[in-house]
Amino acid sequence: MRIRIFLFLLFLCPSFLYTDFLFFNEKKSTTISTVTKNGWVYASLDDFKRAIKISFLQDITKKRFILNFSEHTLTFIPENPYYLLDNKGKKMNLPFISIEGKSYISLSDIEMVLSDATDKDVFLICPLNSIVMDRSTFNPDSIILKDEKDKISFTLTSETEIITSIVDDKNGELELTLFNAVCKPTIIPPSNGKGEIKKIVLNQEQNKAVLSFFYDVNKVRKIEKELISPGSSIRITFYKKEEVKPPKEEKPKKQYFINKVIIDPGHGGKDPGAVGPTGLTEKEIVLKISKELKKILTREGFTVLMTRDDDSFVRLRQRSTMANNLGADLFVSIHCNATGGRKEAGGFETFFLSTAKTSWARAVEAKENAVIEFETPSEKKSLLEFIFYDLLQNLHLRESSDLADFIQESMARNLTIEDRGVKQANFHVMREIYMPSVLVEAAFISNSEEEKQLKKQSFRKKIAQGIAYGILEFKKVYEKKLNK
Repeated sequence: MRIRIFLFLLFLCPSFLYTDFLFFNEKKSTTISTVTKNGWVYASLDDFKRAIKISFLQDITKKRFILNFSEHTLTFIPENPYYLLDNKGKKMNLPFISIEGKSYISLSDIEMVLSDATDKDVFLICPLNSIVMDRSTFNPDSIILKDEKDKISFTLTSETEIITSIVDDKNGELELTLFNAVCKPTIIPPSNGKGEIKKIVLNQEQNKAVLSFFYDVNKVRKIEKELISPGSSIRITFYKKEEVKPPKEEKPKKQYFINKVIIDPGHGGKDPGAVGPTGLTEKEIVLKISKELKKILTREGFTVLMTRDDDSFVRLRQRSTMANNLGADLFVSIHCNATGGRKEAGGFETFFLSTAKTSWARAVEAKENAVIEFETPSEKKSLLEFIFYDLLQNLHLRESSDLADFIQESMARNLTIEDRGVKQANFHVMREIYMPSVLVEAAFISNSEEEKQLKKQSFRKKIAQGIAYGILEFKKVYEKKLNK
């Protein structure tokens, strides 16, 4: 343990720092001279005579130095690390030395030797080049830091009167001089270089201690000194400037718009879709309806894109990928209905993606999903993948249902054929689409009367108008809801 303390002191007190240092005992201070030998710093015992009662007796014949303190007698032999405390042998880190008749003890041993000789606590304070004897010599006893919302205070406590002076350069440094004071560095509150008080520096001199408070002039509005009790404790208070916060910049509320629509003309190319009694194909009719719908929506300010704009075959995966990659807001797939049995069946209906609830919905679902046969094996998806896409589509189930209602109601106002209502079914084309989506069955191409109607541009325009006005109603209601 002694070796560890010795090495610590050597590290803390490198020899080149010292020419002399101060010895404090009660209210007196004395300058102690030093010498350096073999790189180590030694303090003069002779200089301690001015501060404490010591008598020297030099026994030349026995080469002994006898130091008589009021409490004990110490006997040293030059160049020997051992000494006698009264009649008990003790060992120092470095040997006692004598130069020109003067006695010296190493700084690393000074605390132990003086403590043995006087029975008092001795403190070697290397950063301040000081030795203090007896705890009661320290003054002030402590510095209490209190950091409050509007101020920071430092209270210097003391049992005896502290005489002080303050000099504030108004540029960020305040010097508090404590006359007849001895301070331990450990009483200085730590600082991180930030905030109102950047740091506090202690300089110990022979007859005074100087505390330098470095503060931020931009954060301190005034400084006050006050006595806490008659003459014994002092408080320095730094009042903080009120932090002027810039007015909170309110970001404009994000507006949500339903603007981009994907129109999906069903079938196309090698997939004709349903075929009417006179040979009219579903693929050609739904393309014409889709182009008419695009014109109307474009005039209303929508950005409209089509999965196909000619007689080409577009795979289901391509249709859904296009809608997702383009960040569309709505997906509307246009089809014509058909039945292989009842040729008189007619009317229009709108579907949204979900499990088919009726046998008719399942029949329509099977008809429109027949296009999967045109897909390559690698493009057909596993059951697990479809379950995953169904879960994602459920996020827009409510919106898809509402969009289907708006379109169906609008078409009912525009057409004279049967209103078959809104239904739900599980269409492949909408399974991988992550937005509100519907599939419109505009009329029955298998019904000879409705096939005739579908050949007319005026009827197709009414269908397109019904779908468009339904989309406009949905936009109006949902934009209002989204931007509340």
